[in-house]
Amino acid sequence: MISKKLQELLEKAQAELTLLYEIGNALRTTLDFDETLYIILTGVTAHHGLGFNRACIFLVNPSAKRLEGRMGIGPETGEEAQAIWEEIQKRRLTLHDLIANYDSGRVLQASSFHKTVTSLKVPLSERAGGMMALAVLQGVPIELVSAEEQAKAAQDPVLRVFKSTSCLLVPLKGRNENIVGVIFADNRITMTPITRESFRLLALLAAHAGLAIENAWTYQVALRQADLDSLTQLWNRGAFQRTLMESLARAEQAQQPASLLLADLDHFKAYNDQLGHLTGDQALQTISRLLKETARSEDYVARFGGEEFALILPKTSKLNALKLAERIRLAMDRTSLPLTMSVGVATFPEDAHGVEQLLQAADHALYEAKRLGRNRVVIA
Repeated sequence: MISKKLQELLEKAQAELTLLYEIGNALRTTLDFDETLYIILTGVTAHHGLGFNRACIFLVNPSAKRLEGRMGIGPETGEEAQAIWEEIQKRRLTLHDLIANYDSGRVLQASSFHKTVTSLKVPLSERAGGMMALAVLQGVPIELVSAEEQAKAAQDPVLRVFKSTSCLLVPLKGRNENIVGVIFADNRITMTPITRESFRLLALLAAHAGLAIENAWTYQVALRQADLDSLTQLWNRGAFQRTLMESLARAEQAQQPASLLLADLDHFKAYNDQLGHLTGDQALQTISRLLKETARSEDYVARFGGEEFALILPKTSKLNALKLAERIRLAMDRTSLPLTMSVGVATFPEDAHGVEQLLQAADHALYEAKRLGRNRVVIA
């Protein structure tokens, strides 16, 4: 006959296996990068999961030698926490329900904790990056629960931003023990003590999470590469068409303008024929860099075809689009290339009510710029 204590241990082990299976099964259903992070963090913070108050993921940026905050789930105040927990209890949401609510999980963008997390870039050095960087550099979990460790955490350059002392930091490992990031978890709201059991479970989950994140990132990079023009590394025409549709839909919903620039190099065929295709390709690469450097961070720059380029300008009036187009044209004049640029400008909904109309309006303006003598900007 099984003793009561052994029975309790068996039930506990079964519950842990069920939890890890449910999270692992959800991770196997997607290669979407943000959804992967959301599933992991939901498993860490849900009451039916590990039950931490807050959790976030920082990922390694090898080229910049730093950690970058990518996603955070959890309330910032007791009132916010109470409202969330009451809603979950009222609707009797299970871990499966919370994971399935990924689409509505986009409200993360309004979360103050998520905004704090995504604003942080942590140098990969113990001095500047503190305990979080140390977890990655040493590749071992860090448990900050004792009074002495909490005192250290209070002075930590990153943890003090979270106003967290008692917390866990667990590195996320991909293939070949490659560390892809770190997961942070705490109970700042309820101040519930972090147990060795919860530490062990988080470490077990992190072992699966690191591989899932690495797989999703590899897939995202492959998808992104498929959307890029191989020569210029700008968005290709297919990605441009899709982004333009999405941009106009958002503009219509928000009742804001969106502008489109179509830019064409003047007399490029003659330049290409005279100096050769290799020199022509180098010129296109130079101009692509110029366009990316001159455009704003929120703009989309694409190679429309041949020597023609397109820029989608969200939330941009015709006047501001004209200013940017002129800035690009003048920047082109300052290069060492013996080439000039003509630009056509059109704005939604002022000049068009759909994608095709906007393209036609911008193309007509570009044709006018060519007809009027080239090296100029014309608005629709």
